Amino acid sequence: MARTLRQTPIRFVIALLGAAGALSLTGCAGFFQCEGKTDCPTTGTTGTASGDYAYISNNSSNADDLSVYDVSTGALDPLSSSPISLGYVPSAIVINPANTIMFVANQAASVINAYTIGSSGALTGGTAVASQIATAMAISPDGEYLYALDITSVGSVVSFYSIGTNGVLTPASQPSVTLALATSGASITAGPTGSNYLVVTLGSAGDVIVPLTDDQLSTTLNPLAIPIPSSTSAEADFGAAIDSNNNVYFSRTGFIAVYSVAADGSKWTSVTNTTANSDTGQGDHAILMTGSYLYTANATDGTISGFSFTSAGILTPLTGSPYSAPTLVSALGVDNTGKYIVASGYNSSIGTKLYTIGSAGALTAASTTAATGTATTNPAVIAMTQP
Repeated sequence: MARTLRQTPIRFVIALLGAAGALSLTGCAGFFQCEGKTDCPTTGTTGTASGDYAYISNNSSNADDLSVYDVSTGALDPLSSSPISLGYVPSAIVINPANTIMFVANQAASVINAYTIGSSGALTGGTAVASQIATAMAISPDGEYLYALDITSVGSVVSFYSIGTNGVLTPASQPSVTLALATSGASITAGPTGSNYLVVTLGSAGDVIVPLTDDQLSTTLNPLAIPIPSSTSAEADFGAAIDSNNNVYFSRTGFIAVYSVAADGSKWTSVTNTTANSDTGQGDHAILMTGSYLYTANATDGTISGFSFTSAGILTPLTGSPYSAPTLVSALGVDNTGKYIVASGYNSSIGTKLYTIGSAGALTAASTTAATGTATTNPAVIAMTQP
């Protein structure tokens, strides 16, 4: 779990590794579309998984399993196969847009494992598909590329993989880029459909916009650093959410910082917000966007702050915000209908809560809760099936 650290000067060392070139893209299914790309054939991995599932790590005594819930009814209904044993503590989880493959980072073995998601939500397989230590992962909106962030002693390395049948990962033609060493709060987020960039948060070392070309590392544009202004009281960034207008919202210590980013990742501009966007939590945050609402998990005070936002990235607090959340809440997920949010922290009986999203974005907690354990040495992670 990331810790708030003292702000340090930002120093970015960008190293582009690998040969130039681009891989062709394969087709996509469901909600995600292959927009703005040079090629989108119809081959590739497709699936029929249609359930509304939440996969949540357990954190008591280095638990090596995932609890799985059907959330389609607005409650936490555990599957008969839950919890699912992994044999290791997961550090990051991501599900492809087709809801057929789950990638889980196994830092202990320095690999990424791929699991098949069955129609009932059960997981099978667990084959190692890449030799990679991953602190965070993201998948391109078309489901064809996986991005993995590894924090080393010399820098933060973003690795690029094409996703093949059954989740096999193949290094892209330009396999990686090295950024500044993260201090805390490292995360990676892919830009929306039609854009070509990644956003990487590096704690008090600031953030980086990584331009892409057809979902791979760009050969013509260099990564752009976004330093944390020394004039603010902020200490670190802990995650990012991106709207369809390419406004990036950073969960910064004590408030949300907003930047407008060009669709090709070539530039960024700070968006001025009033003090109304401040949240009450100080410390580790998760940030989540769904529809026209934005939510942040405030770990220190155990609340969730909610906001509406405009096309220009201006935030307004929702009625009733902040909302009560699990102790040390640090992970958020939205279900594939957009009706419910799941929040996870650390508690032996109410570590996970489900909320209904009201017509104006306000959150109402369901009566059901679930245990996650009380250890805080391992980050809480959530993955949920997508629309």
